Amino acid sequence: MKALSYPLIAALLWGAVSCASAQTPPPLIDVDPLTLNVLTMKYIIDATPQSRIIADVSNPKGTYASKVAQITLMDSDSPRSATIAPSAERFPSANYKWYGFSFYLPSNWDPVGKPVRVAQVDSSDLTLPPPFAIRVNGANLEVELNANEKIPGSSVPPTAANTQSRIFTIGRATTDAWHCVVVRALWSSTVLIGDFKLWNSSATELSYQATNTHNTYVGVTPVPRVGLEAINSEGLGVASRTIIVGPIIHGQENTYVGAFWDAMPCKKQ
Repeated sequence: MKALSYPLIAALLWGAVSCASAQTPPPLIDVDPLTLNVLTMKYIIDATPQSRIIADVSNPKGTYASKVAQITLMDSDSPRSATIAPSAERFPSANYKWYGFSFYLPSNWDPVGKPVRVAQVDSSDLTLPPPFAIRVNGANLEVELNANEKIPGSSVPPTAANTQSRIFTIGRATTDAWHCVVVRALWSSTVLIGDFKLWNSSATELSYQATNTHNTYVGVTPVPRVGLEAINSEGLGVASRTIIVGPIIHGQENTYVGAFWDAMPCKKQ
């Protein structure tokens, strides 16, 4: 058998490395455990009082080893919202945005009560409903979508009343369980331009897709957040709610949904 020359060996090795690199998914960011340091440095804590949000909590279910956060909202809180959001926009120049949300509903979650948002991408204009949200409504998980092509400051500006909205069920709000949602969005307020895909951990394939449609508001910045938020003035319908949340994960434009599942707690419960 003829021995391979060094240049040929090097070429074969480089080809193998290049092939492996091509198959490696682009890295995700913000997969850090939700320690107090990470929560303080990388997130905005939006709760009154801020003690409603507790970092360094051990995972209540499964083998996911990272620390998570506990969020409590009282019906008497003002505002009725306790969430965390990234302190700065990730991949601001990217056309397509990837987000990974994870939340755990404890076994004592009361199915009685008003719908509550547990994850969302809001519009940076909090007078308008979020372009996207996951809601718990009774025993169901719901998707809420809102969009408006009207221009702020015009004779007919965007309002909650003239915003196009859609709400539909994507699964069961199972208690003592993690729920994970991955979103890929091309945000656009222009009709026939936007694109939106959603994967839910309880499904085996794409859960929802909307192409060639507007899906946000004019001139706003998408702000992902996770936690608890009462809807409008309805309140919670119960004295309090508590959930556990994982980090809000972001991906580069050319990543794929499987990379998120590997980094989220649902696969390991």
